[in-house]
Amino acid sequence: MSGILDLSGADTTGFDAVDAGSYNATVYEISMVETSGQGKLPQGTPMVKVQFAAQDEEVNNRRFFTNYPLPNEEQQPDSAKRNRGLGMFVNFLVSLGEDEKKIKTKGFDPDNLQDLVGRECVVRVGKELYKRNPDDEGEWTNPVKAVKPAGSSTSGGTSSDLL
Repeated sequence: MSGILDLSGADTTGFDAVDAGSYNATVYEISMVETSGQGKLPQGTPMVKVQFAAQDEEVNNRRFFTNYPLPNEEQQPDSAKRNRGLGMFVNFLVSLGEDEKKIKTKGFDPDNLQDLVGRECVVRVGKELYKRNPDDEGEWTNPVKAVKPAGSSTSGGTSSDLL
């Protein structure tokens, strides 16, 4: 690429967080990565990163993100915490139509993650102020709280339902 890029019209405002609630969505992108070691788990812990694309008209194509760390016994010695985290991943897979009994007996091949792209679901998100440090004004984000099967109710969690 040659020449100077004209970036004068670049929109750097980002996205405004949507109201907390449940939204129809599809799995837009999914990948297996490793943790950086900056959080609670050691560097190199396997983790599934998921990006959802909202399908509801008022937030169409808005993206939501979540991660599912998948530590082994050495990476997460507390079996209760490890099993809870693995259970969250199983619930995610079941919400996308995978057979729970089969997954829990035979496991899940990470090479099959791409088969989940495009699957429909309902994503419940919160609306939280995220601060990088105590002096930061922060920005509103939409952390994924749960993933439910497609067709699950999307009412009863948005601020408009409180009126």
